[in-house]
Amino acid sequence: MKRAGASLAELSGQPLTRPSEFRSGLIDQWEAAWIKPVNQLTCEEVLCLFSQGSGLPWLADPIAEFVESYPDAETAFYPGDMTIEALRQFDRLKEADARAARRIELLDLTGLIESAFSFSRPLRREAESLYEAIKSQCA
Repeated sequence: MKRAGASLAELSGQPLTRPSEFRSGLIDQWEAAWIKPVNQLTCEEVLCLFSQGSGLPWLADPIAEFVESYPDAETAFYPGDMTIEALRQFDRLKEADARAARRIELLDLTGLIESAFSFSRPLRREAESLYEAIKSQCA
């Protein structure tokens, strides 16, 4: 069993052997988060990893818990950003942890989608479409 306080690099057995030659804020944040102990990751770092499909076997349950508790939280960009990422990454989340995905599936996000994403019609449409697709899978 892996030790408490391990990083995703340690848990996955995939160390960051050579930093990317390409530099950007996203790459810098991802690399720093990948080698940071999981129990010390910020919500913004989790969102960064999650949006890249990284570490889902270890992050799926905490992500589902966060989205259940704080669906409209602004972790990095806008209110509900972790929630819409959970909708975007739903199939990957389900593959990594079916119970975590089920927790997302059971949420009633209708009101959240209407209010939290009202500032952007395209984002609201995307959220509605993703949410409807997930709901139709479980119907």
